[in-house]
Amino acid sequence: MNFPGRLTAWWIISASLLLACIVQKSANAGTIASKRQKNVMISITSDSRKFVEGRNNFCVSFTDGPNAPSVPVTNVFIEFAQQVGKIREKPLTTVLKEDTVGRYCGEINLGVQYYHPAVYHVTIHYVDASGKKWTCHMMVSID
Repeated sequence: MNFPGRLTAWWIISASLLLACIVQKSANAGTIASKRQKNVMISITSDSRKFVEGRNNFCVSFTDGPNAPSVPVTNVFIEFAQQVGKIREKPLTTVLKEDTVGRYCGEINLGVQYYHPAVYHVTIHYVDASGKKWTCHMMVSID
Protein backbone atom coordinates (compact mmCIF):
# COMPACT_ATOMS: atom_id res chain seq x y z
CA MET A 1 0.00 0.00 0.00
CA ASN A 2 1.40 3.41 -0.89
CA PHE A 3 1.79 6.28 1.58
CA PRO A 4 -1.45 8.22 0.73
CA GLY A 5 -3.41 4.96 0.93
CA ARG A 6 -1.99 4.19 4.40
CA LEU A 7 -2.75 7.72 5.56
CA THR A 8 -6.35 7.48 4.32
CA ALA A 9 -6.81 4.09 6.01
CA TRP A 10 -5.39 5.51 9.26
CA TRP A 11 -7.89 8.41 9.17
CA ILE A 12 -10.81 6.06 8.52
CA ILE A 13 -9.83 3.81 11.43
CA SER A 14 -9.30 6.81 13.75
CA ALA A 15 -12.65 8.34 12.81
CA SER A 16 -14.40 4.97 13.35
CA LEU A 17 -12.88 4.58 16.82
CA LEU A 18 -13.82 8.14 17.77
CA LEU A 19 -17.40 7.61 16.58
CA ALA A 20 -17.60 4.35 18.54
CA CYS A 21 -16.46 6.16 21.71
CA ILE A 22 -19.07 8.90 21.23
CA VAL A 23 -21.85 6.37 20.62
CA GLN A 24 -20.76 4.35 23.68
CA LYS A 25 -20.76 7.47 25.88
CA SER A 26 -24.27 8.47 24.79
CA ALA A 27 -25.48 4.87 25.07
CA ASN A 28 -24.44 4.82 28.74
CA ALA A 29 -26.58 7.84 29.59
CA GLY A 30 -30.23 6.86 30.04
CA THR A 31 -33.14 9.25 29.82
CA ILE A 32 -34.84 9.93 33.13
CA ALA A 33 -37.44 12.38 31.83
CA SER A 34 -38.05 14.36 28.65
CA LYS A 35 -40.52 16.92 27.40
CA ARG A 36 -41.10 18.85 24.19
CA GLN A 37 -41.51 22.57 24.71
CA LYS A 38 -42.39 24.53 21.56
CA ASN A 39 -39.63 23.53 19.12
CA VAL A 40 -37.14 22.19 21.73
CA MET A 41 -36.91 18.66 23.17
CA ILE A 42 -35.55 18.82 26.74
CA SER A 43 -34.17 15.60 28.26
CA ILE A 44 -32.74 14.83 31.68
CA THR A 45 -30.20 11.99 31.44
CA SER A 46 -27.93 10.13 33.84
CA ASP A 47 -25.50 7.22 33.64
CA SER A 48 -27.48 5.51 36.42
CA ARG A 49 -30.73 6.03 34.43
CA LYS A 50 -32.53 7.20 37.58
CA PHE A 51 -32.33 9.57 40.52
CA VAL A 52 -31.41 8.09 43.90
CA GLU A 53 -31.28 9.50 47.40
CA GLY A 54 -28.06 11.38 48.07
CA ARG A 55 -25.78 12.71 45.34
CA ASN A 56 -26.85 12.52 41.71
CA ASN A 57 -24.88 13.47 38.58
CA PHE A 58 -27.04 14.26 35.58
CA CYS A 59 -27.20 16.21 32.32
CA VAL A 60 -29.91 18.22 30.58
CA SER A 61 -29.93 18.16 26.77
CA PHE A 62 -31.68 20.62 24.47
CA THR A 63 -32.30 19.30 20.93
CA ASP A 64 -34.63 19.80 17.96
CA GLY A 65 -36.00 16.28 18.57
CA PRO A 66 -34.90 12.68 18.99
CA ASN A 67 -31.54 12.08 17.24
CA ALA A 68 -31.54 15.73 16.11
CA PRO A 69 -28.91 18.46 16.45
CA SER A 70 -28.44 20.31 19.73
CA VAL A 71 -30.05 23.68 20.34
CA PRO A 72 -27.80 26.41 21.80
CA VAL A 73 -29.14 27.80 25.09
CA THR A 74 -27.59 29.74 27.99
CA ASN A 75 -28.10 30.45 31.71
CA VAL A 76 -29.33 26.94 32.52
CA PHE A 77 -30.27 26.13 36.09
CA ILE A 78 -32.56 23.53 37.60
CA GLU A 79 -34.74 23.30 40.72
CA PHE A 80 -35.85 20.13 42.51
CA ALA A 81 -38.81 20.57 44.88
CA GLN A 82 -40.12 17.51 46.72
CA GLN A 83 -43.87 17.07 46.38
CA VAL A 84 -45.51 15.70 49.54
CA GLY A 85 -49.24 15.39 48.94
CA LYS A 86 -50.42 18.87 47.96
CA ILE A 87 -47.39 20.52 49.56
CA ARG A 88 -44.37 21.45 47.47
CA GLU A 89 -41.25 21.78 49.61
CA LYS A 90 -38.61 24.51 49.22
CA PRO A 91 -36.64 23.79 46.02
CA LEU A 92 -32.98 22.75 45.82
CA THR A 93 -31.31 24.77 43.06
CA THR A 94 -28.17 24.02 41.07
CA VAL A 95 -26.56 25.85 38.16
CA LEU A 96 -25.53 23.55 35.32
CA LYS A 97 -22.26 23.85 33.41
CA GLU A 98 -22.08 23.51 29.64
CA ASP A 99 -20.57 20.17 28.59
CA THR A 100 -21.13 20.65 24.84
CA VAL A 101 -23.47 22.88 22.83
CA GLY A 102 -26.99 22.22 24.07
CA ARG A 103 -25.88 19.83 26.86
CA TYR A 104 -25.48 21.00 30.45
CA CYS A 105 -24.35 18.83 33.35
CA GLY A 106 -24.38 19.17 37.13
CA GLU A 107 -24.87 17.51 40.48
CA ILE A 108 -27.64 17.63 43.07
CA ASN A 109 -27.81 16.13 46.56
CA LEU A 110 -31.40 15.03 47.21
CA GLY A 111 -30.54 13.83 50.73
CA VAL A 112 -32.26 11.07 52.66
CA GLN A 113 -35.73 10.15 51.39
CA TYR A 114 -38.47 9.57 53.98
CA TYR A 115 -41.25 8.94 51.45
CA HIS A 116 -41.22 6.02 49.02
CA PRO A 117 -41.64 6.73 46.23
CA ALA A 118 -40.42 10.31 46.61
CA VAL A 119 -41.83 12.63 43.95
CA TYR A 120 -39.97 15.74 42.80
CA HIS A 121 -41.24 18.66 40.77
CA VAL A 122 -38.32 19.62 38.48
CA THR A 123 -38.14 23.09 36.96
CA ILE A 124 -35.55 23.83 34.28
CA HIS A 125 -34.80 27.48 33.52
CA TYR A 126 -32.94 28.55 30.36
CA VAL A 127 -32.52 31.35 27.82
CA ASP A 128 -32.84 30.55 24.10
CA ALA A 129 -30.70 31.96 21.26
CA SER A 130 -33.08 34.92 20.78
CA GLY A 131 -32.68 35.94 24.46
CA LYS A 132 -36.13 34.78 25.61
CA LYS A 133 -36.34 33.18 29.06
CA TRP A 134 -38.07 29.80 29.25
CA THR A 135 -39.16 27.46 32.03
CA CYS A 136 -39.87 23.75 31.64
CA HIS A 137 -41.67 21.65 34.30
CA MET A 138 -41.32 17.87 34.78
CA MET A 139 -42.01 15.32 37.49
CA VAL A 140 -39.53 12.61 38.52
CA SER A 141 -39.66 9.97 41.22
CA ILE A 142 -37.20 8.16 43.45
CA ASP A 143 -38.15 4.59 44.37
